[in-house]
Amino acid sequence: MIPLHDLLIFAAAALLMVLTPGPNMIYLISRSICQGRKAGVVRPQPGLAGSAAVFHGGCAGGAGGALDAGAA
Repeated sequence: MIPLHDLLIFAAAALLMVLTPGPNMIYLISRSICQGRKAGVVRPQPGLAGSAAVFHGGCAGGAGGALDAGAA
């Protein structure tokens, strides 16, 4: 069992990592401020599509099975 103190430290660190904006979010905010709401909504679409393609391609290609086999 994980001690409560360690669990709380882990939860605080995880929350801090989730709430910290990365470079993509900073770019998106600056683009929205400079060019308006439409540019802020349209800009992330290619990146999201690329990430989804890589994720689904890896799943279809058997990356999950390879990782599972390597863990054994």
